[in-house]
Amino acid sequence: MASLEIATKMLIMLISTLCGFTISHIKSLQKFVDLINIYLFYVATPITIFIKVSTASSEIEFVAMLAISLLHIALVFIATFTVAKAIHRDFDDALSLAISISMPNAGFLAIPLAIMLFGDSLGVIPYTIAFNIALPLFAFILARISAVRSGNRKIYVKVVPILLALLVGIAHRLAEPRLHIHIESYLQLADTIVSSSFYSSFIILGATFAMLSLYDLRSYGTVLKISIPLKYIASPILAIVLIHVFTRYFSISTPFLQGILLQSIMPPAVLNLILARAFKLNEKMVSLLVTLLTVLSIILSLAIPALNLF
Repeated sequence: MASLEIATKMLIMLISTLCGFTISHIKSLQKFVDLINIYLFYVATPITIFIKVSTASSEIEFVAMLAISLLHIALVFIATFTVAKAIHRDFDDALSLAISISMPNAGFLAIPLAIMLFGDSLGVIPYTIAFNIALPLFAFILARISAVRSGNRKIYVKVVPILLALLVGIAHRLAEPRLHIHIESYLQLADTIVSSSFYSSFIILGATFAMLSLYDLRSYGTVLKISIPLKYIASPILAIVLIHVFTRYFSISTPFLQGILLQSIMPPAVLNLILARAFKLNEKMVSLLVTLLTVLSIILSLAIPALNLF
């Protein structure tokens, strides 16, 4: 059943990407891609952040895993940016690479894979929530950088919906329990609808991928040489180190340990492409990383149950 679900989702992703690729060659439809980006950035993303944060569990083990996940995202970002800036030197490219490697596909790919590999998605949920907490912070950082470089402080308006969603989500999570009961069913329905709409982000991926040329693929060889070791060696090693440090103070069950290891090798989220478009980063690079690393991540994830690390 899980395998069928993954196959269906992968088919939808492929069809959406091909649609985006086709649309990019039809001038009258090119604005449609921009409208999708606007919807995802200003509507779907804030709603998702609010739902994920406001419905987060407050159990000690879950919170510990949430802290590990946030720390992992932050450290991977810092490490990737430092290495990329030292080797690649271009600031925008280094930032695009750091965002891509540190902000993985923590939901739409990790959740179905966890169900298929482990029989349950609970273990990957803390990282999914951590992603949605980190996203507004990354958006603010990008807005800050854009404002300083362009001298246009109106760029901060772009992050207001995302930051507001985070704050309202936290406020709702801390509210009286009866508030959760009244709107829980509505939140579940909204989450299902909005989550489904995120498949449209693959239309953006296809449209951006159409912009790539053979020269671009060759020119990003250095980027791939940087990103693959960072994503598939440094990131899981860091996750294992953090787990062993935290387990000295907290008892963490195997599903959560397997979950963060899976999340550590997930490919860049397509949302990174939305950020790249919104804040004028290297869209081509992000598109290439999303496409190539998604295939590699799925293949490598199949080996996790056999590793028996925990």
